[in-house]
Amino acid sequence: GGQQSGGRGGGGAAAGGSGGRGGGAAAGAAAAAGGNNANSDQPREPRQHNNDIGDPTRVIHMRNVTPEVSQLSIQNLVSSFGRIRNIVMLRQKNQALIEMETVQSAQQMVDFFKEPGYAEIDGRRVYMRFSHHT
Repeated sequence: GGQQSGGRGGGGAAAGGSGGRGGGAAAGAAAAAGGNNANSDQPREPRQHNNDIGDPTRVIHMRNVTPEVSQLSIQNLVSSFGRIRNIVMLRQKNQALIEMETVQSAQQMVDFFKEPGYAEIDGRRVYMRFSHHT
């Protein structure tokens, strides 16, 4: 009896093998479908020439401005790059908008923090980019 059940187990493995081949065909079809999808990417291309931080503006958008991050700390950091016209704290969204006196000072600040990708303010990583909501 023991040998017979062993034989049956082997049969199962063989069936699994052919099933695997079937799966391979299905995966191939999925890959082919994926190939077609590559064409539908095209509308997304124009975003590439506009880099992540956007074109320079006087207004800098900050995110991850959690309750620990004080407006005074933001002011102290930002003022070292130039004169601030206005700060709007969007507390409910954990964001802030900082309007600088000049595009150059905004540009300097964004460039300065481009390398780590964030500024550490009150122990939080605050991410910034140019805002286009003027």
